[in-house]
Amino acid sequence: SQGRLVMFVEMYKNLKQSPWDIKPLPLCDFELRVVVWKTRDTVFKDEAEKCNDLFVRGGPATQEFLETDTHWRCRGEGSFNWRWKFPIKLPLKKDDYGADRFKIQLWDRDIAAANDLIGEAEINLNLHKMLDKAFKRMKPVRMKRLWVENDGQDTDQLWFDVYHPEIVDDNDVKISQGKVLLTFELIPIAEAEKRPNGLGRDGPNAFPVLPQPTGRVSFDVMHPLAFVKDILGPDLYRKVCMGLCFAICLTVCLFLVFSFFTTGLGAAVFK
Repeated sequence: SQGRLVMFVEMYKNLKQSPWDIKPLPLCDFELRVVVWKTRDTVFKDEAEKCNDLFVRGGPATQEFLETDTHWRCRGEGSFNWRWKFPIKLPLKKDDYGADRFKIQLWDRDIAAANDLIGEAEINLNLHKMLDKAFKRMKPVRMKRLWVENDGQDTDQLWFDVYHPEIVDDNDVKISQGKVLLTFELIPIAEAEKRPNGLGRDGPNAFPVLPQPTGRVSFDVMHPLAFVKDILGPDLYRKVCMGLCFAICLTVCLFLVFSFFTTGLGAAVFK
């Protein structure tokens, strides 16, 4: 074989019938808006302190990824309320491999060494036909699904499990390393210009309004020990307190013994 030819043949009853227009559809500019709301059930990479310095990273597989800010010393739900925006052209071409895939990653930030990957997931952006609906309607479209726990109502805040490629069970099935709550909206660029908003929580903070995250570590002058507990974690904090109490008790005992010894020695000398 010297190659391959792909073609089709049209037959007409008369020459007056107009031929089928096979020109490709014109590309239209859209903006993909993603909101990272929060995380839960993430495994701890810092086993000693039982916490993560958590941040989220993601983007379409064919574009440069963006990051959230960092939820330092995260032990429960990670709170972000962080917005990303990416340009997308529709309809996608057949050779745009990965353009319809969105990759999301959860990381534990490490100041002294390399960051640790907690887990990742690849999300089909055409889930529930979001890409097709947006191009056909030329209107903003959000990815939605039925939320069984909420009486079967639609929701645009979707939980996605993340997995580490090297962590599997005995049957080589990947084990969930946590969950992340996301919202996806695809909006024509003309409509996006009418509804401007900023990255992260920067202004204009609208469509939707993103509140400040909750559960973050903050220093309180009136409660400094609570800040130390947040930094060390409850287990390590308890061990440090026990160690300090033991050290103080030992110091007091040694001081009493030394005082008793010097007092007795002084009395014996003066006799």
